[in-house]
Amino acid sequence: MSRALQQAEEAVKLADAAVAECKAAEEAAQAAGIMTLDAVGEVLKHVKDEKTKVGSGPELLKRAAEQTVLSLEKAKEAEAETEKAAAAAQKTREAAEKAAAAQTLAQDVAATAIALLRQREKEEERRRARDREEAEAAKKAAVAEVMNKFAAKKGNDAAPGRNSTATRIQRTRPRVDGGGIPLLLRAPLLMLAAVASVFGFLSC
Repeated sequence: MSRALQQAEEAVKLADAAVAECKAAEEAAQAAGIMTLDAVGEVLKHVKDEKTKVGSGPELLKRAAEQTVLSLEKAKEAEAETEKAAAAAQKTREAAEKAAAAQTLAQDVAATAIALLRQREKEEERRRARDREEAEAAKKAAVAEVMNKFAAKKGNDAAPGRNSTATRIQRTRPRVDGGGIPLLLRAPLLMLAAVASVFGFLSC
């Protein structure tokens, strides 16, 4: 991009120089034209004076010759300025071509940069989508793990409870010797046993 700008600035400078050269060539051509007209005027005046026999012929010829020399010098200057203008115009064309090439290059670089930027945005969007999917999967896995741990803990808590209940029931079963009967139930049973013994004795 910087190279394109430099070439564009160079083209502008050369164009300005070409305009200045063209202006100088135009002014020189105008001056040469004026001098040529003056020389032609002096020659015509000399011819007219020769016809009318008015004035000095040699003096008029001298003046006409001087004007002719001046007009030739101005014509040479105009030609030189024209050549300069042509050279400047050529440089301007070359600079314009370089500027056009630089502009094309800059456009290509810009298009490539835009394409790369869009590709980068798409890749970034895909990466964010993958991150969201991975985060969602990790979240679901964490929830499942918590639920499994909770279910396992609940099962472990329920198993000792059943064992303890069975143990309590087993402990409350009366033994043959009556040792396993609670105190509140043991006295009435003893009384019934005593009464049964008395009735058995009496029946004998």
